[in-house]
Amino acid sequence: MKIASMIILLAVAGTSVAEPLSEPIKPIPLNTNQDPARAAIGRQLFNDVRLSANSRVSCSSCHDIAKGGVDGKVHSIGFNGQLTAVNAPTVLNAALNFKQFWNGRADSLKAQVDEVIQNPVEMGSHWVDVVEKVSHDAGYKKSFGDAYKDGVTKAKI
Repeated sequence: MKIASMIILLAVAGTSVAEPLSEPIKPIPLNTNQDPARAAIGRQLFNDVRLSANSRVSCSSCHDIAKGGVDGKVHSIGFNGQLTAVNAPTVLNAALNFKQFWNGRADSLKAQVDEVIQNPVEMGSHWVDVVEKVSHDAGYKKSFGDAYKDGVTKAKI
């Protein structure tokens, strides 16, 4: 039996075993142990158009959860109405991906977010501006302050 098949069978059976480190595809964990307050901030940021340079698009503009985490377009539309180079891949379970983007150019979700925020076609923002917008919002300021000891930072966004 192939190792990937054994891992899937064990995951379905609810058995907890360590997967081989060389196997890039891992079973979806039964519990991600996410902090509810931090998850709520993430949900709000995901839908916040203020992360784009002109407050026209959010992450959810191209990654519509109601449509399977995509926009269904051949080329997604950036903050200034320009077409992006590719369509938006699904964000469902994206935190578990070992590579991000269609071409795998980002090794983590954090790196992927960084590229999209600053991409001149997609969101066109600068982190200094994003942090300023978020930190000047009273609701975010309180939420971040409650969830993180250092409050609003680029890393926390």
